[in-house]
Amino acid sequence: MAQNVASKIGNELAILIADDGDKKVKTDLKQSFRQLRRQIRPPDYDPKLWYVHDDMYFGSSKGSVGIQLADLCAYFIAKHLEGDVAIDGFYQIIAPQNSNSRVQP
Repeated sequence: MAQNVASKIGNELAILIADDGDKKVKTDLKQSFRQLRRQIRPPDYDPKLWYVHDDMYFGSSKGSVGIQLADLCAYFIAKHLEGDVAIDGFYQIIAPQNSNSRVQP
Protein backbone atom coordinates (compact mmCIF):
# COMPACT_ATOMS: atom_id res chain seq x y z
CA MET A 1 0.00 0.00 0.00
CA ALA A 2 2.78 2.43 0.87
CA GLN A 3 4.31 1.87 -2.57
CA ASN A 4 0.97 2.50 -4.28
CA VAL A 5 0.41 5.66 -2.28
CA ALA A 6 3.96 6.89 -2.98
CA SER A 7 3.68 6.19 -6.70
CA LYS A 8 0.18 7.66 -6.97
CA ILE A 9 -1.14 4.40 -8.48
CA GLY A 10 -4.19 4.45 -6.31
CA ASN A 11 -5.92 6.26 -3.53
CA GLU A 12 -5.18 3.48 -1.06
CA LEU A 13 -6.59 3.50 2.45
CA ALA A 14 -6.60 0.65 4.94
CA ILE A 15 -8.17 -0.51 8.15
CA LEU A 16 -6.49 -3.12 10.32
CA ILE A 17 -8.78 -5.92 11.44
CA ALA A 18 -7.74 -8.65 13.84
CA ASP A 19 -9.49 -11.68 15.26
CA ASP A 20 -10.62 -10.93 18.80
CA GLY A 21 -8.80 -13.18 21.20
CA ASP A 22 -6.10 -13.14 23.84
CA LYS A 23 -6.27 -9.90 25.85
CA LYS A 24 -2.48 -9.45 26.10
CA VAL A 25 -2.01 -9.95 22.35
CA LYS A 26 -4.80 -7.44 21.69
CA THR A 27 -3.22 -4.89 24.05
CA ASP A 28 0.23 -5.38 22.47
CA LEU A 29 -1.19 -4.98 18.95
CA LYS A 30 -3.02 -1.78 19.88
CA GLN A 31 0.05 -0.31 21.56
CA SER A 32 2.30 -1.11 18.59
CA PHE A 33 -0.25 0.26 16.15
CA ARG A 34 -0.65 3.51 18.07
CA GLN A 35 3.12 4.02 18.14
CA LEU A 36 3.27 3.66 14.34
CA ARG A 37 0.03 5.49 13.57
CA ARG A 38 0.43 8.71 15.52
CA GLN A 39 -1.95 11.59 15.06
CA ILE A 40 -0.92 14.18 12.50
CA ARG A 41 0.39 17.18 14.41
CA PRO A 42 2.55 20.10 13.31
CA PRO A 43 5.36 20.22 12.32
CA ASP A 44 5.27 16.52 11.26
CA TYR A 45 2.84 16.27 8.34
CA ASP A 46 4.27 12.97 7.12
CA PRO A 47 3.62 10.41 9.88
CA LYS A 48 4.17 6.70 9.33
CA LEU A 49 1.09 4.81 8.17
CA TRP A 50 -0.89 7.98 7.45
CA TYR A 51 -3.03 6.03 4.97
CA VAL A 52 -4.25 3.59 7.65
CA HIS A 53 -7.47 4.26 9.55
CA ASP A 54 -6.78 5.75 12.99
CA ASP A 55 -7.82 2.68 15.00
CA MET A 56 -7.79 -1.11 14.81
CA TYR A 57 -10.93 -3.20 14.68
CA PHE A 58 -11.14 -6.45 16.63
CA GLY A 59 -13.91 -8.83 15.64
CA SER A 60 -14.84 -12.46 16.04
CA SER A 61 -14.12 -14.74 13.12
CA LYS A 62 -17.19 -16.75 14.14
CA GLY A 63 -19.44 -13.99 12.88
CA SER A 64 -17.33 -12.49 10.11
CA VAL A 65 -16.77 -14.10 6.75
CA GLY A 66 -14.18 -11.40 5.99
CA ILE A 67 -12.06 -12.34 9.01
CA GLN A 68 -12.44 -16.03 8.14
CA LEU A 69 -11.15 -15.31 4.62
CA ALA A 70 -8.24 -13.29 6.01
CA ASP A 71 -7.40 -16.21 8.33
CA LEU A 72 -7.39 -18.59 5.36
CA CYS A 73 -5.18 -16.30 3.29
CA ALA A 74 -2.73 -15.90 6.18
CA TYR A 75 -2.66 -19.69 6.61
CA PHE A 76 -1.92 -20.34 2.93
CA ILE A 77 0.75 -17.64 2.81
CA ALA A 78 2.43 -18.99 5.96
CA LYS A 79 2.39 -22.55 4.58
CA HIS A 80 3.78 -21.33 1.26
CA LEU A 81 6.63 -19.55 3.07
CA GLU A 82 7.33 -22.78 4.97
CA GLY A 83 7.64 -24.59 1.63
CA ASP A 84 4.52 -26.76 1.99
CA VAL A 85 3.65 -27.79 -1.59
CA ALA A 86 0.36 -29.39 -0.52
CA ILE A 87 -1.31 -25.95 -0.47
CA ASP A 88 0.12 -24.67 -3.77
CA GLY A 89 -3.24 -24.81 -5.55
CA PHE A 90 -4.88 -22.58 -2.94
CA TYR A 91 -1.86 -20.28 -2.70
CA GLN A 92 -1.84 -19.71 -6.47
CA ILE A 93 -5.43 -18.42 -6.24
CA ILE A 94 -4.43 -15.60 -3.87
CA ALA A 95 -0.83 -15.04 -5.04
CA PRO A 96 -1.72 -12.32 -7.60
CA GLN A 97 -3.33 -10.29 -4.80
CA ASN A 98 -0.28 -10.35 -2.53
CA SER A 99 1.23 -6.89 -2.46
CA ASN A 100 4.35 -7.50 -0.39
CA SER A 101 6.83 -10.29 -1.04
CA ARG A 102 8.92 -9.69 2.09
CA VAL A 103 8.40 -11.49 5.38
CA GLN A 104 7.72 -8.87 8.02
CA PRO A 105 8.45 -9.38 11.73
